[in-house]
Amino acid sequence: MSLLKIVRSPLIWFIVLLTGYSAYKLVKDDKVMEVIRSDGRGYYAYLPALLIYNDPTFDEPKKAEQRYHANDIDQLYLFKDKNGHVYDKYFPGTALLQLPFFLLACFLSWISGGPVDGYSEIFHWCYFLGSLVYTWLGIYLFRKCVLYFFPNENRRIDWLIPLLYVATPLMYYSFSTPSFTHHYSFFLFGLFAYVMIRLKEAITLKRMIFLGLTLGLILLVRPTNITVVLLIPFLLGTKVELLAWLKKLFTNHRLMLFGSIVSCLAIVSLLLFSWKWQTGNWIVWSYSGEGFNFFHPPILTCLLSFRTGLFVHVPVLLLSVVGIVLWFRKNRFQATWLSVYWIVNCWLIFSWWCWDYESPFGNRPFTEHLFFLLLPLFLVVERKKLLTFIFVGICAFIGGIRFWEMSTGFMVNQRFTRENYFASLQFWKSDNIGRWNFTGSCVPFGDKSAEIVLLDESSERNVLATDEFLFTVDHSLPADRTNERYYLRVQLDKQIGEKRFEGVYLVIDASSSKTKKRYYKSIDLFNDREEGRHGWVKLDFESQIHDYLQEYETVRVYIWNQGKQQFRLRNVKMVLEEYK
Repeated sequence: MSLLKIVRSPLIWFIVLLTGYSAYKLVKDDKVMEVIRSDGRGYYAYLPALLIYNDPTFDEPKKAEQRYHANDIDQLYLFKDKNGHVYDKYFPGTALLQLPFFLLACFLSWISGGPVDGYSEIFHWCYFLGSLVYTWLGIYLFRKCVLYFFPNENRRIDWLIPLLYVATPLMYYSFSTPSFTHHYSFFLFGLFAYVMIRLKEAITLKRMIFLGLTLGLILLVRPTNITVVLLIPFLLGTKVELLAWLKKLFTNHRLMLFGSIVSCLAIVSLLLFSWKWQTGNWIVWSYSGEGFNFFHPPILTCLLSFRTGLFVHVPVLLLSVVGIVLWFRKNRFQATWLSVYWIVNCWLIFSWWCWDYESPFGNRPFTEHLFFLLLPLFLVVERKKLLTFIFVGICAFIGGIRFWEMSTGFMVNQRFTRENYFASLQFWKSDNIGRWNFTGSCVPFGDKSAEIVLLDESSERNVLATDEFLFTVDHSLPADRTNERYYLRVQLDKQIGEKRFEGVYLVIDASSSKTKKRYYKSIDLFNDREEGRHGWVKLDFESQIHDYLQEYETVRVYIWNQGKQQFRLRNVKMVLEEYK
């Protein structure tokens, strides 16, 4: 591509503008110290724990992290095994990919005289840079893959890719959540496709080792993504080409195959060594108390619901379904394997106990799989260019609204109900700012072993502005717990006046008098701020209480009228469920 074409490319401008916007938002909103956040803190923690502190207990990294957050932060990625060993439940693949940028941050901190503690501002900036690099590489590889299958799309592809990024969760998880794994996996999927296409041309030792390393990294970042190997037949083209390639591999290149397997295992072995370093055991089920419900996946809910439905949140995938149908006419073998890949991933992803993944923008584990799931869409482009661009443009417009609402705080929780999905698109209405709140939560994995009724108050209560704490209940947790999970359900009827309803919360406060640790969560006491204004409305609240280290002694639940509101409540019921 010539320099002039690069300058004129809408894809290049899209990347430049979105990169600049992301950096600008970090500085403007003072969010630099939140680049590494949420699940990303667990993916990253291996680097400072191992390379700076050599601390398998993660105590020193915790202290370093808390210094920058006034101790107001929970390390929810840390679990404790039956022998009392603390370990990081997440996999170290993202940390490995971020290693060069972590070392860069260490060097820059050292030469500038700053603290080499793994959590200062420079470490967040270098992490952000690393995230952007993998995002850029992912886009580059996706473009190459599309042109491999659809060489005639060279003129349209630089317009379509930006539209697809905006129309799907790719933009949000690539540019707004740099510490999550999805754009790293998207890049690795592109690397896998690139290597397989090169191996189709010629099997060499270098390419086979590179394939093994890539698959090892895919496993190390997110093990369930190994389903990508189902696309080897798809990438090779036809049944005849697949059989010929396999025959050549197992007949003439067995040593190269062995080298590929060894290189893959070398990467995966890093996980075993990390477990050994943390717990003394080579094998650990790090997601203790979590698992798959393979025989009861909520498939229709995950595909079609307003809460997290894949086709509702990413409607552009409907074109991909049409594209697969068209692909059956073009190449039945490829279309079959692409369909198998889609079906297996639906079953696997939807079977996880937390099937909504508490994520905005639909079912986020599908983000990296969009690398391949979007390919059939380009077959539709070849047949119906104008209609496809119109539909993708509409999806991008909706996606842009959702991204803007999320990034500006207009509607932070992008999980919806039938009542608010369409209404929440009305971004021009100031009354809609912060209007909706999602209060559902997936039931913990395992069997319910106990149900404790904390409160069952049916009488009506007229809450005054002077009433600050209401319906306070305390419950002592058993001292000899073995990784039980606790789940709170609260039901109530509510009626409000004409004043804007805000500043009223359902509070969960778990604490330990010995360690002084707390788990504190406040939930706005509404699904819709306008509800209950013209009569009684019934509300349900659900939340898991995170006690992964089994250290909390008591749980306090109450309603906090911080905003000095006047409203009415009745039929207040609080139930604490225990799961094993």
